[in-house]
Amino acid sequence: MGRCTRNATDYSLIFLMGQALADSSTSQSFIDEFPPELAKEIAWGLQQSELAANRPADFIAMANGLLTDAAYRYGADQMIAETQVAQAAPKASLYDNSATDEVIFSREMWDGAYEKALQTARGVADQLGGPDLAGYRAWWWYLTSVAANRVGDPAVAGEALERAVGTGINIAWLYRVMRKTRTNPPVAVEADPRAEELWNAIGHWGWTGPSFSNAMQEMRTRLSQTNHLDVHMGLEALGRCFGLRSLRPTLSGAPDVAWLDVNRGLAIEAKTEKKQDGTLYKKELQEAKGHPEWLRHFEKLDHTFPLHVSIVSPTMMLDPTAVPFANELYVTTLKPIQELADKAIASVTELRTMFLGRDFTEVRSHFEQEMHSKALTWLAIDSVMLGTKLA
Repeated sequence: MGRCTRNATDYSLIFLMGQALADSSTSQSFIDEFPPELAKEIAWGLQQSELAANRPADFIAMANGLLTDAAYRYGADQMIAETQVAQAAPKASLYDNSATDEVIFSREMWDGAYEKALQTARGVADQLGGPDLAGYRAWWWYLTSVAANRVGDPAVAGEALERAVGTGINIAWLYRVMRKTRTNPPVAVEADPRAEELWNAIGHWGWTGPSFSNAMQEMRTRLSQTNHLDVHMGLEALGRCFGLRSLRPTLSGAPDVAWLDVNRGLAIEAKTEKKQDGTLYKKELQEAKGHPEWLRHFEKLDHTFPLHVSIVSPTMMLDPTAVPFANELYVTTLKPIQELADKAIASVTELRTMFLGRDFTEVRSHFEQEMHSKALTWLAIDSVMLGTKLA
């Protein structure tokens, strides 16, 4: 993305496309960090954007006027200058001291001076403290691990990643990095990585606007079908409601859907197109039992990583040749999944309202507590997906 304006005589209109971008760019925590002039422009733009919803023709006329009429543009500038914006008291930037180090680190990595880059990154990470800088601290610990790997010191790289995980930010992604770069399983942390995954999912669906309710209704509709593709897509969305990394792979031997967090996972095989008096066959059960190994291989999961398999099917009847392969498999039907989805939608909707306009690093613990109190947990999932053994 380039600059729209380069000098005092340039002018431009900026349109934010997508609910997630609009939400994040207009949140109070974001506005607080802007210079007052930009904060006023955003506030004025939000006021004018109401025209887009209520009187789109007037909105287009206003946009044309701003671009083509200098007097109209001058009047808008005056209105922006008079706009009142509530901002937190200005404070010294917590990032100032490390801005130069970012440039230094980049040059050292570019020049192949990995030892120096390691020292720079570790020095910055050690200096960053406090919850406000948790994400930035995690980033610098990650950079420390990158430099350490270049130096050829996996022990330091692993320690740096553990320190990054300890910040409680981007835990799920950091765990995936650890699994791909280390043989030892990741360390346990107090923070629940599902919280950030769910927070990001709500951001994707939209903290404000109709896209969230549309996404929830689409999930509900898909889970009311028996067509396998609809069910797969509905289950994928449902997993995200619980803060899980929800996969819908299409490779041979893969589960139809997989729900993963850093501690455990669930592979789901959908046989929803079968009839209630239908039969589950040996080949289908063998395929389902192979899903854990598929996930361990392609997701780089440790051999001790707990994985269960659940089959979604209207029938539990087994072909005689399938019986020996039914152990360690679970079965459920669409109805309890639909009920689970309804509860999850209600809970996520409440969280969306409760935490609108907040910053995740400030409310992480509270958000985690609310997730648990609203039963967005593995326990709720297990009661439905692992409630009945196939044999």
